Amino acid sequence: MDVEFIKALLEKWARFREWLSDPARARRFFTLLILGLALVYYGSYYRHDLRFRDEGGVVALNAQRLLNGERPLLDVTLNYNVLWYYPVVGLFKIFGVNFVLMRAYFLALSALTALLAFFAVFRAGRQPWIAFSVALVCLLVPGMIFKNY
Repeated sequence: MDVEFIKALLEKWARFREWLSDPARARRFFTLLILGLALVYYGSYYRHDLRFRDEGGVVALNAQRLLNGERPLLDVTLNYNVLWYYPVVGLFKIFGVNFVLMRAYFLALSALTALLAFFAVFRAGRQPWIAFSVALVCLLVPGMIFKNY
């Protein structure tokens, strides 16, 4: 590689790190970066695979039954706390029963979890790169999507 290219690259990196030395600017930059990564990463598979079957379908089915007026614990046997279902019932009431919308909702909760992890670690240590690393792990390993409540 060309030595001048490497020097220019290191100089740009130093300016970038200096630009991020302001905590408010670093927080805004990494917040937007995390949201952008979440949109790209989750947007690539919100309609496809990642095994949304099994209990994710049970959440949709039970939410649809609650939406239709059945009573929790009397008419509908719930696998989780009743408050787990009501946000999905609200989505279904506003937009209609849509399994893809429910997936998008769960992925939005995953993105929110990554942001909360970033803010917590950033506030504790004021180290934006470490906080971003923690948020990236939360973002890339969202867990069981239908249990992200």
